[in-house]
Amino acid sequence: MTRNENMVGIVIPTLGTRIEFLMASLDSARENFPTSICLVGPKNFGLEGLLNSSADEMFIEDKGQGLPAAINHGMNSFRSDIEFVTWLGDDDLLARGSIQAGLDRLSADPKLNLVFGKCTYIDEAGNFLRTNKFGAFGVKVLAFGPCLVPQPGSLIRRSSFNAVGQLSTVYSCAFDLDLFLKLKKIGRVEYVPEIQSSFRWHSDSLSVRNRPISVREASEIRKSHLPIFLRTISELWEIPLRVITKFAARLI
Repeated sequence: MTRNENMVGIVIPTLGTRIEFLMASLDSARENFPTSICLVGPKNFGLEGLLNSSADEMFIEDKGQGLPAAINHGMNSFRSDIEFVTWLGDDDLLARGSIQAGLDRLSADPKLNLVFGKCTYIDEAGNFLRTNKFGAFGVKVLAFGPCLVPQPGSLIRRSSFNAVGQLSTVYSCAFDLDLFLKLKKIGRVEYVPEIQSSFRWHSDSLSVRNRPISVREASEIRKSHLPIFLRTISELWEIPLRVITKFAARLI
């Protein structure tokens, strides 16, 4: 495979405040050949200096319109011949070879929109906490249960990403769930039974810090994807589900 064939675009949005985590994320993306990296962040932070000038890496300014808008901006900045895309939190890590595993699946099946795999949870120091092993079961309960499909390490067909309108900017935290449900409606979502990434669980993480917002948004998203006749009674299971989801987060 040459450098320009089936290259994957990886957007890494950042506030530029956790440089040691960001460098680790960049390195994990670089280890997954072939990738094109787009770093999206505030200007005047010197973030351009973190990039490899000899590689397919670029920096674009975050316009301050929220995280999903920043990710969309990065996605739209990739060359038109890049067929597969994803994003990576600036404190998360890709497993070595994970991009190739997803690339092989998507390249072989044009009806496949999204692939994802196992995700390990690590603490601030990088120590292992646990592994998300829900696998294909996560896809089955996506519309009416907690989001058990890990975004880190997932890979998306770019044409499908654009077909569903990219990431919704209505949500600040659970926009990945909204995207997954939309992609599932227009094609297939497949599980790769391998560790694809590591999610860093720490107090400053967006997912941890804004957990109540994420739980509320996820509930709103699930209800919005239900048939109209079910939306009026959805609180019967959404109320206990929100409680369970909040409690489960405390166990990590």
